[in-house]
Amino acid sequence: MNIKDELLSAGQKVWMDEQGIAGGDDWLGRIGTALDEAKALIAILSPEAFGSEWVRRELNYADKARKPILPVFCEHCDIPSWFELQFGGLQRLDWNPLDEE
Repeated sequence: MNIKDELLSAGQKVWMDEQGIAGGDDWLGRIGTALDEAKALIAILSPEAFGSEWVRRELNYADKARKPILPVFCEHCDIPSWFELQFGGLQRLDWNPLDEE
């Protein structure tokens, strides 16, 4: 079972940009609305995520809105200084989806 399925089975509402934005939707508007409506942000982090300007923007937006942020590392990666500076004090979780197979 993946994180999304675990949260759904626990009765939590889950929104992901891969499934929450339909063709022709205002992409920035949908992400902003989803973050505004979220109770918290679970950030699944990997080297690819740290390389994404959009992940950084979404984290910054959630942080400015004072949303609780739970960083979940799905694979080992070097943590960039911008993340450590802004979110270094947050409790982190290590999760490897391959361990669940």
